[in-house]
Amino acid sequence: GTTSIRVLTTVRAGNKLVYTRTTTKVENLNVENVISGTNFTQDADIAVTAGEYITVYEVNSTTNKVVRYKCIQITSLYIR
Repeated sequence: GTTSIRVLTTVRAGNKLVYTRTTTKVENLNVENVISGTNFTQDADIAVTAGEYITVYEVNSTTNKVVRYKCIQITSLYIR
């Protein structure tokens, strides 16, 4: 199925949003971690399976280093 995510916080100047799909929870990242995820589009359909994790990251547009992130476990409630 698919799901979509809406980010309500403002992305800071010089940053962008990307996301990853993983089978394990993303935790304990810091500003030195570099993320090369998929470009995030507000409310766009994302293919998912129950039990996966979607993590949306705000990263520096130049270095792709993590500024902040949120990891969400996908359950059947999130799947269309």
